[in-house]
Amino acid sequence: MTYFYYLALGYVARCLENFLCDQSFWLDAELLRDLEITVTVDEEHLATLYLGLLLQEGSFFAKALVSSGEHSDEEEELCFRRNDLLMVRDTGQDSHWEGTLLSTGQHGLVPVNTMQPLCSYLLH
Repeated sequence: MTYFYYLALGYVARCLENFLCDQSFWLDAELLRDLEITVTVDEEHLATLYLGLLLQEGSFFAKALVSSGEHSDEEEELCFRRNDLLMVRDTGQDSHWEGTLLSTGQHGLVPVNTMQPLCSYLLH
């Protein structure tokens, strides 16, 4: 949780900027000779971080991975088709988000495991 706090305040970006953009470091040829920066990120961990940041932001776009049943078990559950685009937001439940179908404006609950979060800039 502390990581998100530092990330939200911009500390992580600022520290990286200070390290990577410090002229005294980059202008010293001796220091650069043996420099190697290797970054590895576990994709599942990265996806978890990304989803956590989206949930903190509030509403975000998502794509339906599967079609929902025409007659769902829950009255409040939204019917959608595979690849439909939705605006979703966290409801505090682990299993469902609140979703609005972009094509029709209908809204209701959508199962979390049927949605794939999208970057908002893809739709601009």
